[in-house]
Amino acid sequence: MFLRILALWVTLAATPLLAQTLIVGQVVDGEEPITSATVRVMGADGTISQTVTDAQGNFQLNVPNGSYRLVARPLGYQPVMRPIEAKGTPIKLGILKAIASTTELEEAKVEGQAARALFGMDRKVYDVASDLNVQGGTGTDVLRQVPNVSLDIDGNVQLRGDENVTILIDGRPASLLGFSGTNAFDRLPAGSVQRVEVITNPGAQFDAQGSGGVINIVTKKNRELPLNGNVIAGVGTNRKYNASTSISVPVGKVRLFTSLAWDDRWMYSGGTIERIFDFPDSAYRQDHLMWGDNHSVGLNGRLGMDLPLGKKWTANLSVGRNQETREEWDSTDFANSSGSFETKAVQGAVGTRANANSDVALRLERQFKKDGEKWTFDLNYSDRWRDEATNNFFDADSNYPKVLTYGGVYVQRFEEFETTRNLNLQTDAEQIINSKSKVTFGGRSTYFARVSDRDASYLETPLNSSFVEDTLRTQFVDQWQWVHALYATYGYVFNSKWKAQAGMRYEVANLSFILKSGSQLDFTYPGYFPSVFLTYSPKKGTDFQASYAMRVNRPGEQQLNPLIDYSNPQSFRKGNPLLMPEYTHAFELSAAKYAKWGSATLSGYLKHTTNMFSRFLEVDNSGFVTVTWENFDTRDRFGLSGNTMARFGKKLSLQASGDAFWSIINSSTLQGGLIQSGFGWQGRANAMYNPTPAHQFQLTFNQWGAGPTGQGYFKGIQFFDFGYKYDLIKNKLNVTVRLSDVFKQRRFQIEQHPPFTDIYFMRYRESRIGYVTLQYNFGKPDRNQARGSRGGRGMGGGMDGGGGDDMGM
Repeated sequence: MFLRILALWVTLAATPLLAQTLIVGQVVDGEEPITSATVRVMGADGTISQTVTDAQGNFQLNVPNGSYRLVARPLGYQPVMRPIEAKGTPIKLGILKAIASTTELEEAKVEGQAARALFGMDRKVYDVASDLNVQGGTGTDVLRQVPNVSLDIDGNVQLRGDENVTILIDGRPASLLGFSGTNAFDRLPAGSVQRVEVITNPGAQFDAQGSGGVINIVTKKNRELPLNGNVIAGVGTNRKYNASTSISVPVGKVRLFTSLAWDDRWMYSGGTIERIFDFPDSAYRQDHLMWGDNHSVGLNGRLGMDLPLGKKWTANLSVGRNQETREEWDSTDFANSSGSFETKAVQGAVGTRANANSDVALRLERQFKKDGEKWTFDLNYSDRWRDEATNNFFDADSNYPKVLTYGGVYVQRFEEFETTRNLNLQTDAEQIINSKSKVTFGGRSTYFARVSDRDASYLETPLNSSFVEDTLRTQFVDQWQWVHALYATYGYVFNSKWKAQAGMRYEVANLSFILKSGSQLDFTYPGYFPSVFLTYSPKKGTDFQASYAMRVNRPGEQQLNPLIDYSNPQSFRKGNPLLMPEYTHAFELSAAKYAKWGSATLSGYLKHTTNMFSRFLEVDNSGFVTVTWENFDTRDRFGLSGNTMARFGKKLSLQASGDAFWSIINSSTLQGGLIQSGFGWQGRANAMYNPTPAHQFQLTFNQWGAGPTGQGYFKGIQFFDFGYKYDLIKNKLNVTVRLSDVFKQRRFQIEQHPPFTDIYFMRYRESRIGYVTLQYNFGKPDRNQARGSRGGRGMGGGMDGGGGDDMGM
């Protein structure tokens, strides 16, 4: 009897400890969800449970019964607090509206003076608005400062060394807003960017395209404040000027917002190419020395409104336009040598370019009675045109090969006009099944159409008065593509320590294009793309996650078009219509630690890619280089990635990241014995020092390591950036001075070794640039609403230690 009574007493005593309460809610900025906001439930002894919001701003936590404080803290916003009384019944907090931190509250003062970062389990979020090394710069400068991200000379983005990356702006494909092509993000003002989200192993809710992962650039909004905005003006070395302004104002229940940015920039560039040929019957070399200058003027604007449609419906409508004009001057010195015999030539090129992109975006959202359930519909349409004209001149020795100079003509002209249309339709729904499970599902259709018409002509001698059509170098392509997708994910919370999510996505891509010959090529790529995530949180501030996702990289028209492009007489290009998509199976194991001193994550990953495709160089005995595309057998990449952020007192904070990987590329079926392996790595370290509240210094070191390409290697790059900021009027007027690439080290180098040939390639763009930027902020946040969202003093008196216990930010 005694044992039975004892057992009953233990059971009853343990019941309150085992009981769990589900907490669900959504964090938003106006009507838009905030992704990756930190949500913590705090008890008397610290953190009880924590998570981050998903792509729709939703979160759910399980906590033991008791009295707590919930803190939701998005990057760049003031914390939102709610008292929690957990008694076993699910708690539905509904919508938590975040307030932008344009005026720092006293308890967040220390945080506002440091570059902020959140290292979550499935993504990493970087608040670049306070990064001194992007002030007055462009979107390219922003991406260059993001850990684990690198850019080549043409602005192509790599994530963990993989160039197949999907880039979004506010959750929409960047191409819809006109950001595509060479150095496309030079047209995005850095002052319009709030934060960057990096998702290295995306789940089924994201497009399957992009084996490297997803980068989402989130722009500034401040839609929950009264009248607010800013004016920014900057000047840089070598004739660089920019200015921008933004304003957000409530008109009754409607919120109007607009932004406008202008820039005027001169940039220089240069490079060298060495080609060494060692054929069985001949040996010679070619040397190219390149330099150029360009002048661009850009304008970028957006206008929109947030409109409530009753209690359950909301709408967001916006229109945007960005345009650019550019002038280019380029010169290349050529030298061909064999033994002591040498011939030379000089090519000059003068070109003009103009392009413009217009877009419209509509979002509808319906909330349901059950908190956490909603339906959204998005429509995005864009229309872009590009007009280019280039004249090429050659001055060559009489014995220099004419075939390398457009046949020896006096002037070779190219005129190209291109139009592009994009349409994106997407719908998503979220449904709560019970207190432990949730399902999301949706669909997407994307239409892309482009017509490129390039006319080539030449003036044979200075005495000729009219240009002659060059049919060999004239090109025409009319292409269109539909991509349709359906997805579903299921999430389940086992207990306070374990939770999981599984998803499946089906996509089918249909690509067609018509060539100048009139022939039409059609390609269809269907596929299923699963994803699985399992998270374990053994104690407060410690998380582990295992994940798997399948990704795809489909070839486009440039990779598939079989017609040879003769526009460059030194290097021809052609596609491969037999090219197959590459599929990547990505496995990742991550650990995260959050503490008062900061935060740290460590991830190990494996990516196995089948049918990897890449550029492939073919060289004939006469020295002609043809660049095409080929499928390699496989690529295996084993990597280790780490990120950390730490504070040392109130004046110094450090942020560091590193990524190291070993790649093995097998292409023995393409070229006998061609198996390449190599070690690559990259790292970034950032130090922020605040000697006084008004002064701020930042020093950043970047290292992009070497790595294999399939037929060669790209070499490492390292550079330093420096920034200084002074608050002339606290929270109102400040001046920033920065210097990028302090020691002028940013040079892009690749060496390639096809049969009987060694090619050494180096290019650079102007990188050591000094900027002075002045920023004035007007308007102020609604302090009453800000205090209300934080729960007042009756909830524990604010963030402990200036926010040190809230994600260590």
